[in-house]
Amino acid sequence: MSTIWVDLLGTQTHYVGKKFRTRVIEAGMGEPLLMLHGIGGHAEAYSRNIGRLSERFRPIALDMVWHGFSSKPPFSDTMPAYCEQLLDVIDDLGLPKVSIEGESMGGHIAMYFALHYPDRVHKLILNTGRRRALRRGNGPDATRRRRELAAATLA
Repeated sequence: MSTIWVDLLGTQTHYVGKKFRTRVIEAGMGEPLLMLHGIGGHAEAYSRNIGRLSERFRPIALDMVWHGFSSKPPFSDTMPAYCEQLLDVIDDLGLPKVSIEGESMGGHIAMYFALHYPDRVHKLILNTGRRRALRRGNGPDATRRRRELAAATLA
């Protein structure tokens, strides 16, 4: 039986950023892949993915501001603040370009970031994003197609 602690063996948990204090969980040495959780979530949402992805990538799961153990700055306009946080993380880690996977709210943030900073994004994977924002179809067939598209994007 696997637990979150077993799933996270071999990962590093630390803080990065100069403007925001952002907690990240990462592993691997390959192409950087930022992983953005949904609303009310935290970096451990990806505990079962980080190890396997680290075989080919450098997965970096983070706590978004106002979530988990990251900074809780005074509330402001959320999307620009999330983008500032991503830029802070990317710059502090010395990464010129990253791929981003976002789940739910994280997908919305990833899409917004890619639209405003396309030169910093290599690949974009949107997982269970807000349907209105993504203009996607509904139902199990659409969900399966989105999963297949995400897998093909990473290949």
